[in-house]
Amino acid sequence: MTVKFQYKQPLSKTIINQYKRHDIFKCVHQSHVNFEHRVSVYHVLKAKKCYPEGCIYFNWRCRLLNKGKPCSKKFKHVGKNCFNCKEFYDEKEILQPELLLSDVEYQKFIRNFNLFEDWLEELRGNEIDFSGTINSLKPSFYKNDNHRNSQLSFDGFLINFKEGYINLDHFNDLVYAKISSRMQHRYNFCKDDKVNFYARFNEKDGRIILTNPECYDLRNAVFKPRLMTPFELQKVYTNLCVRIFNLERLLERGREWLKYPKRYYIISRQRFLIWLSFSLSAIILA
Repeated sequence: MTVKFQYKQPLSKTIINQYKRHDIFKCVHQSHVNFEHRVSVYHVLKAKKCYPEGCIYFNWRCRLLNKGKPCSKKFKHVGKNCFNCKEFYDEKEILQPELLLSDVEYQKFIRNFNLFEDWLEELRGNEIDFSGTINSLKPSFYKNDNHRNSQLSFDGFLINFKEGYINLDHFNDLVYAKISSRMQHRYNFCKDDKVNFYARFNEKDGRIILTNPECYDLRNAVFKPRLMTPFELQKVYTNLCVRIFNLERLLERGREWLKYPKRYYIISRQRFLIWLSFSLSAIILA
């Protein structure tokens, strides 16, 4: 079971996914009947962009089927194979989503919506710190069209969180994390586990999706030791940092770097900053 001893507390603000709100618009199109004609903000403002201008639908019709007569080609419904039939015709339908808010409330929503998009663009594609409690874990599949017949292919697992903390912001909405089967077999995630990891922040179809999660670093404990308290673990960790990053070893590594600079030039900037932070902390503790 994955745990974090010092679980994050809300330090700044609470954010909800404005894209997935269903209390703003309503559409009477027949495709939204199963959802009581409630449509998401992302569908109206981003996918269809049908407010306030509206959108145009072309409904396919058949004169024979409308009268209850059988089709000459024995079709049961109108489809793309009916375009060259003389009994085929289409009806143009113009629909406009219905706004469920007053003018004042809608202006307030637009301000919150713009702030949410600014926050989203600031984090998109960047590495973030996330912590939360697992709500569900399910296998992930994608449609593979490379074969002659399209098929579903396994693509790891998808972890669902009802809420979580993205950096210092409390995100009070659904978050998804994409992990590989190897990572699942290694950590054995399950429902109600509290996890903390670094991941790449992405948005797709209005959903917040975290990819490339990394649970292990030197600053977080992802498994609770049975024979060690959090204080004892912190003490061992501090002593280890002092032994590894003491001044003598730092000077020794510096001399080695000056002797073979090309060998260490490949160290990434991120690893160098982590190494530098641990070195400074070790000097202060010493």
